Amino acid sequence: MAAVKQKNVYDTMWNNWFNAVKALNTAGKQVEELTLDTLSLQQENWKRLATGIDALEQETKQSLKEANTQMVDYLKQFTGDTNSTQLEEWNTKWLHYFEELHQLTHAPVKTMTTTLTQSQEQFTETLKQLVSQQEKNREEFQKQFDTFLTDVKKAQKDLVAQFEEQTKQYAGKK
Repeated sequence: MAAVKQKNVYDTMWNNWFNAVKALNTAGKQVEELTLDTLSLQQENWKRLATGIDALEQETKQSLKEANTQMVDYLKQFTGDTNSTQLEEWNTKWLHYFEELHQLTHAPVKTMTTTLTQSQEQFTETLKQLVSQQEKNREEFQKQFDTFLTDVKKAQKDLVAQFEEQTKQYAGKK
């Protein structure tokens, strides 16, 4: 009876240790999944930002074009065709200055968001590869650990059985 309890204690001890290692592996996998999910959300947000910037740029250009057309029409009505050459020169300069202003404001923001989006994609891909490798390592470790635990349990049971047998033989001689 004592030997059975002793075997159960050893089995319980090894099983608890085994379960703790499995829990650590599961926690590691959950952290990896949360990290990948977070990166995916960040990547979506960067893409939305880039799309929003592109839309803003198009709206700004369209608004400028409409305002420019309205202004030219208004000035032609006000001054007539007498100053049309000057109006066209002034309008050309205005559009040129606006294009330069646009390059100074929108281009760096667009470049930054494009660069950040590409960096995010590269980082996510690298992390996915690392997670995949980690998963393979975890599976290999789990196989080796299972084998180790089985061998240790068997060796321990054999040792306890030998000890019990020797104890019985020793007790029988007295």
